[in-house]
Amino acid sequence: MTTTETTRATTTQPVPTTRPVPTTQPVWTTTPKPPTRMPPTPMPPPALAGPPDATDRAEWLDVSEGPVAPEVPFASDASDASGVPDLLVPQARAARELELRRDEFRLAVDLGIVRTVPWPPPGTVEVDGGPARRRRVPRAEIERLRAAPDFPEGLRERVRAVGTAEGAELLAVTRDRFARLARTGHFSPVRFYVNRYRAVVWLYPAAELAEFALNHPRLLTGRLPLDVRTRADDSRQDWRPRNWRARRLGALLRATGNPWVRTAAIASLLDPAHVAEVVDDPYERVYLDRLRPAPPVWRPNGPAAREIADRLILADDPDEILWHRMSLALALDEARAEREAPRPGMPSAAASPTALRPLTPAFTASTATSPGEHRPR
Repeated sequence: MTTTETTRATTTQPVPTTRPVPTTQPVWTTTPKPPTRMPPTPMPPPALAGPPDATDRAEWLDVSEGPVAPEVPFASDASDASGVPDLLVPQARAARELELRRDEFRLAVDLGIVRTVPWPPPGTVEVDGGPARRRRVPRAEIERLRAAPDFPEGLRERVRAVGTAEGAELLAVTRDRFARLARTGHFSPVRFYVNRYRAVVWLYPAAELAEFALNHPRLLTGRLPLDVRTRADDSRQDWRPRNWRARRLGALLRATGNPWVRTAAIASLLDPAHVAEVVDDPYERVYLDRLRPAPPVWRPNGPAAREIADRLILADDPDEILWHRMSLALALDEARAEREAPRPGMPSAAASPTALRPLTPAFTASTATSPGEHRPR
């Protein structure tokens, strides 16, 4: 055997025979284990105390107290450690405790059903010489309303606003008769909106309509008196805008004791040209414009509807304009006697308001018996 054959014989190995692989695999019949479930994470209880969030603050700002003040934390924003509730409650939380929707709560404040107070207290935080315009509800006021035997249905009924159709049904009269009584000022609207046809739709407090039906039953049946028919047929006479402005002015005046803020509320009903004729000092006009109350939060957003709403805010009747000019002059004298309007170079201490005084009868009368609001006899 040669060397080559010896090497080939040593390198060649026999191929082992492989066992055939079965085509089917055994099936295991063990029961799978159920997935392990983790216990649910307990949710923290809802906070019942503390200041509202940024959204609540933006939606519950009161517009009758001048410009917005910067947010400042206060110790009474939340309940104390002993669990005693705070004495002044934010408006958002007060609405929840009174079981009212936001629009119902705002209407309750406008009608004077729910009493609010300035917050922070007068003299605590001031911006541009005017107090902060956030307002809160005293805890005692909430407890008083909740203690009523008909709460919450009775409170909701007192803040219910109805239109012409529902109001006519409530008085059991026709829509035409209801519109005639409204145009002649027998009851005052509390709110309005502009529909898609750019027509103004007035809303009236249902409780006041029920009271009107009890006090004036003869106006609901039979033929209307001659003077009512004459004024109702005159298309130029419509007391609804004037009565709404008088109601709104009364709410603005009741909400503050600052004489300059009251003066700005009266000036907000007049055209700037009329204000300039009464207030000849340019620095006082700038200060009043700075304290001017903002439009209602429910004002329309569309440009056409907003233009109509802005016209309704200003007095347009000569008698009404004359009355508000006289009221503005009297209120301006009272504000000047209280303190001087801020001017360039004036120290900030001299421009800050002093202790606020209660509302004088001279201005409360302007919202009830003045020519600015018609009351049936």
